[in-house]
Amino acid sequence: MLVRMTSRSSLLVQHAVSLLVLAQQELDEIQSMRNTPDFFNKVADSIAPTIFGHQDIKRAILLMLLGGVHKVTHDS
Repeated sequence: MLVRMTSRSSLLVQHAVSLLVLAQQELDEIQSMRNTPDFFNKVADSIAPTIFGHQDIKRAILLMLLGGVHKVTHDS
């Protein structure tokens, strides 16, 4: 099946491709961050940087924001 490309659809395809390229660049940045020593603590420190201390609370907030698995309990 051949689809005729209009100038508008061509622009949409170009935009989609540019988003994919950006996503690949972001993925590369994430891969490089993954290899950073002490990455978890650096990200935790970036939460509320003007509040000093409370590292355990900041780590817990980070885990709540990014981690976890949905659990189904007997109470639903």
